Amino acid sequence: MHIGAVLAGRMTGYRRTVGPLTAQQRADGWLVADALADHVLAHWPATAEEGDGPGRAGAVDLHRAEIHQATGVLSHLLGVPLPEALDRLRARAYAQGRTLTDTARDLLDQELPHDPE
Repeated sequence: MHIGAVLAGRMTGYRRTVGPLTAQQRADGWLVADALADHVLAHWPATAEEGDGPGRAGAVDLHRAEIHQATGVLSHLLGVPLPEALDRLRARAYAQGRTLTDTARDLLDQELPHDPE
């Protein structure tokens, strides 16, 4: 399951017969995965809870354009894959005791240095 370009989870399925999935079975699997992801996101807290701590975000926060954009900026500047760039953005937010969304906005507004650490 993906949120934008970032892998957010995995779904495992089992079948009774041996062999590769047909095109229809693969398509059905994607539909199930999308439906499950939509269900999870619809029932997840809308934003980071007070007790979540810095660097955390609720599911809806992860859909914010600023987080995707800042992740892309870091990926390009640091030459790292998107999941690692998101991890670094989260680490910076945690280290500074700030929300992920605020940290992403500051990076995009050029208020944070683009150092690799």
